Parts: sequence; C-alpha cells; structure tokens
Amino acid sequence: MKYFLFLLNIVALSIFAEESLPEKLVIKNPAMFIFVHGTIKPAEFSFSSLVKIMNDIIDNTLYSLAAKYLRQDPLFYLSQAMQEEGLKSVDLTLDNTTNTARTIALLYNQQFQALGVNADSILYYTFGWNGLLSDKKRYQEAEKFYKELKEELAILSEKGIYPRITIIGYSHGANVALYLAAVRNNNQDYVNDRFTIEKLVMLGAPIQKETDYLVTDDLFKKIYHFYSTEDNVQIADIFSSKQLFSGRLFTNRKNFKVPEEKLYQVRLRLTKEIKLRHRAYNINAQHEILAHPLVKLIHKDPGHAELWNFKWGAYWYRDTCPINPLPVVAFIPTFLHIIDQHPDLHYVTVDYAPTEYGVVVSHKKKGFKESKAFLSPEVHVQLWDFANLYKPEDYSFETQQKQVASALKKAQKDLEILGSYRRPRSKILANYMKHISQGYFDDTEPKKSLYNYRIAHLE
Repeated sequence: MKYFLFLLNIVALSIFAEESLPEKLVIKNPAMFIFVHGTIKPAEFSFSSLVKIMNDIIDNTLYSLAAKYLRQDPLFYLSQAMQEEGLKSVDLTLDNTTNTARTIALLYNQQFQALGVNADSILYYTFGWNGLLSDKKRYQEAEKFYKELKEELAILSEKGIYPRITIIGYSHGANVALYLAAVRNNNQDYVNDRFTIEKLVMLGAPIQKETDYLVTDDLFKKIYHFYSTEDNVQIADIFSSKQLFSGRLFTNRKNFKVPEEKLYQVRLRLTKEIKLRHRAYNINAQHEILAHPLVKLIHKDPGHAELWNFKWGAYWYRDTCPINPLPVVAFIPTFLHIIDQHPDLHYVTVDYAPTEYGVVVSHKKKGFKESKAFLSPEVHVQLWDFANLYKPEDYSFETQQKQVASALKKAQKDLEILGSYRRPRSKILANYMKHISQGYFDDTEPKKSLYNYRIAHLE
C-alpha cells in the first residue's frame, strides 16, 4: 500500500510540474530555423578594390567600409530574411512591414499548418554577418555564429528546451554555416560539444574547396543543396577562393568524397506554363498532368536573386518569374517535405509549377519521374496574398541607390580621417565620388550613378 501511495505521489507531482510550466516549454524539442544571408554586393567596383579582394586585404578600404554602412542600414532588411548582425530571434508578434524575416517565418507557419505540423512552438532566428567577399572573413563570422549559437542553446536548455536546428544559408551565407564545423574542430573549448545541425539548407551556394569537405562533418546530419542552372552568380566567384571559379555541385576530388548518404543535391526548376502535344488530352487534371508524356513544360528557372529576395527588393528579380514576388526560400518547408519522401534520390530535380499547384520530382539516370501536389490552391492564394500584404511601403530601387551613395560618402570620410583615401582611377567612379562627397546625387543622369552597374542591392 505504501509503495502504491509513493507511486501515486510521484505521478501527481509530475503532472503538477508539467501543468505549471508555460505552454511553450512543454515542447522539449521544437524546430529552430536560422536564416543566414549572403554577400553584400560591393558599393563600388574598381580594379584596385578587386585586387584587394582577391588578396584578402580589405580592412579599411572603400569597399569594406561602405559595406559596413550598407550592412547596418535597415532599408536592406526589407526584402530578405535579414536583421541586425549576430544571432537574433525573429519576433512574430510585431505587426508591421519592417521585418521581412518575420514575413518569411509566418509564411513557413502557414505551410507547416497545411502539412499538418504544429507551428506554435517553432523558433525563428537570423544570423547576420558582415557580408564581405572574403574567405577569411567568412571563417571569422562563423566563429561568432558558433559562439552565439552555443550561448543561445545553453539559455534554452535551462528552460528545458532542446531544439532541432535547421540552418538556411543563402549564397556565401551557406559557406559561413559550413565553417561552423571547422570552428568546432579547431577550438579545444568546442570539440566536446554535443549539439548538431539536423538540417543544413544551402541556396545558390558557391561550392569551393575551402569549405566543400565540411559537408562530411558529423555536425551536419542532413544537407540539402539547392541550385539552379540559371544562377550564374553561384559559379562566378573568382575573388574569394583559390580555385578559378566556384562550382555548382559537390563533386569527388582528391581526399574528398561526397557523402551521398546525407547530402541531397537538388536542381530547382520553375514551370511558367504548360503546353499540350495532343489537343485531345484533357488538361483539367491539376498536378497529375505535369508528368504526362503529352505535356511540355515551359520553364523560367530561378536566378540568384530569386532564390532569396522578394521582387520589390532585388533589381535582378524578373517580372516573368513564376513565383513573383516570392523568393524560393519562402517555400523551403514544402520543398523539404517533398524531398524527404524520396530518401534514396540524392541527385534530384524538383520542378515546381505554381499554376498547377504541383511539382515533378525526377531522377534521369534512375528513370524516375513523378508528379505531386504542392500545397492546395487555397494555401497558394494565402501565401501570395500574405506576401503582398506585407510589402514595404515607400521602398524602391531609387531609394536603395541613394543609400548606396550615402554609404560611399561615409566610407570616403572615414578614409579621409585615416589619411588613406585615394581618388579612384576609374573616371566614372571618380566623378561619382566627387558628386556624392559634395552632397549632390542625381539619379536621372545615368553616367553619374553606380545604379547602372546593378550593384545597388544585396545578394
């Protein structure tokens, strides 16, 4: 009898303890999503700047100082999942259009609910870094990332929360995330840490020898590498790596073998319309029609900007993009859901057709091709309506270019104080710097505006 009463007391105490906790703390292993932005486009391109970037000697240069001011400008947070530097939580309670990271998070929650996943306990963060085009700087930023992530996990563990971490890295932001493994291995204080990254999602990441081997590290349980063959920026980094061009895919090389058991390399395609090869075929089949042999898919695959930025914040985002104004990153929960249904397909093409509310998953070598539903028509409408609802007001490319001019002006003043400012050799750039140093900026005169070099936005 005493033994029975003892057990009864234990059960009662456990129930009381659980009921006394805040509702969110009952869930011990919530999902945690961390967004990591890409490189900040240089505010000026000159031969001397490129030489310094290639030699990785960019401290106290016009390039790095201007990039610092651009990185601190909240204007450039309005088109992407980006906040201040460091690991910052995303506040979902703010009801405004000034936090696009929040918009992305709420778009994710809508998809999770449609997929039958409870989104109430999901944690969202951004990690902001300096965005400089420098391999050395990316490693240094990864050191900050690791330290702050470890500290945040310690705070959560005190509350009984042990999150399942997914990092979504765009462009070189993905390489910053990969460097987390190197930071752990190179630091004696970290080698015994037990936390892991359940999923690393890479969007348009330049594949480089400096970081590619890190995909084999045990820190990462699963890695999803999304790429588009229309993304020319991904393979164009000849400045911050020892190899001539960055790669598009992870490939085997000396002393490195692609870990196919945990790495999924996913080619992304976007279908803008479908055409019938036979008039008699019934077209009212929604997503099932996509894989039919009598149907031809007309594509408009995503470029680099369309992977991460909303239409209103990226000059290179095309009006004809099938998911306009949304970026690919907005659909990651559903893409991962589709891919995880085919764990044996490690090199796969996922072709998304918004007009048919479906995707085609295919593997050419294995002769596999299958159409699947991609959320319901109702959820599609919700996602687009929600994105347009939170479009920032008074936000334009002209505003961006003026902020770029302001950043260059501040950088020039900093260099003048240091006594190291040199007039650019480029006549166009020199005239431009002269005008903005005098407080004059006229975006109606093309030759005086760096906007014409398409560098007045972030990648």
